[in-house]
Amino acid sequence: MLQTTIAQISQIAKIFSKFDRKDSSSIKSVQELFSVTMSNLAYLKANFCGISRSITRFETVGMQLCDAINNVKQTESELWRVQGEVTNKVNAKLQSVLERNPGYSPCVKFLIFYVEMKQNWAEMNKDFLPTI
Repeated sequence: MLQTTIAQISQIAKIFSKFDRKDSSSIKSVQELFSVTMSNLAYLKANFCGISRSITRFETVGMQLCDAINNVKQTESELWRVQGEVTNKVNAKLQSVLERNPGYSPCVKFLIFYVEMKQNWAEMNKDFLPTI
C-alpha cells in the first residue's frame, strides 16, 4: 500500500516539477512540499515497512502463542534500530500498547522460561542419548 501511495505521489510530483517555479509562488510551494513529502515517504518506507509485514504475519490463522510473541519481539527489535524523532514516538506508542495489555508480560516471561528449560533439558539429555 505504501509503495502504491509513493508511486502515485511521485507521478503527481513529476507533473508539478515540469512547471516553472518562477510562474507562481503556489507552484514553488507545491514543488517544495512534494520534495519534503517524498523524503518523508522514503524514510517511512525504509524504516517502517516491517510493521506492515508484522501485521500480515499476525493475520495467520492458528498462530502459536510463542510465534506471536516472537513476531512482536522481532518488530520491537527492528524499530529500536531505526533512528529519528518519528521512531521515538512509534516506540513509545508500541511500549504503551504492550504495557496496557496485562497478559503480554507474563506470556513473554513464560516464553523465556520455556525456551531456557527446553535448552537445559536438551543439554542434560544429550549425554544420555545413544550414539549411532
